[in-house]
Amino acid sequence: MGTYEHQAAANITITVHTDSEDAFTKTETIDFHKGTVSWPVILPLVRVKHDLPWKIEAKAVTILGGIILFSPIEVIIDLPIHIGCFRMPVGDNLESFTTAQDCLLHCKSNGKRFALMTAGDSCSCRGDLDHAALSEVAAAYCSQSCSDGSAFPCGGSDGFVSLYVAECGEGWKRYGNRCYRDGGFGKVEDSVKECYSMDSILWFPRSLGDETVVTDMFRSETEEYHLGAVSFGSKGYILDDASYSLGYFPVHYPTTELTQFLEYVP
Repeated sequence: MGTYEHQAAANITITVHTDSEDAFTKTETIDFHKGTVSWPVILPLVRVKHDLPWKIEAKAVTILGGIILFSPIEVIIDLPIHIGCFRMPVGDNLESFTTAQDCLLHCKSNGKRFALMTAGDSCSCRGDLDHAALSEVAAAYCSQSCSDGSAFPCGGSDGFVSLYVAECGEGWKRYGNRCYRDGGFGKVEDSVKECYSMDSILWFPRSLGDETVVTDMFRSETEEYHLGAVSFGSKGYILDDASYSLGYFPVHYPTTELTQFLEYVP
């Protein structure tokens, strides 16, 4: 993340080094701006081999006046995938754990893929799920934090559970808290039907990282993608699953921040 003060244009280069090679380099050229602007640089590390440790180096060169400041670089890898909040019976192998990560490890050691957290520290496991019988409820019903004080929800009372999984199913690729797969080339209506048949929805980027990494994982020769947005209204983009997305900076951001940003562009 680079921050630009006063009047500046700059190049920012991020390089990921491993023991064997310089695995990934990306340079962003930021055009002339007036005022202070924050600009994210997203690295799609999905293709990088897992020969840890990695060293991440950031370099900025001012090409037209100004001052450049860096915020801390943060790398988050393989956090639990939080599927959502559900009202459902607890599973097998009931134990007490303070984190969703420990619950997932416990379930995996017992040959179960899904971890259910409820009441803050109660963990149980399921090997599979009946998707047709699942009914997701509002996140407020699973507002109880895990006992370790982390930001992960650990269910609620009265049978409300926070559902987690450690990895995507076969044929799917993971980025962040979601799983993706290539639906191939075709008409948008056919893609929607195919997604529904796999209990999924058509992709819509919810962040700049989403757009950068997912399009890198599934490259299109035409650089065109079907997006799962039904329409745009007062609450933002209405997606295929009836949820809303406000978009993201600097590409889709339908708020006054974009207007203020554009005022700085000469």
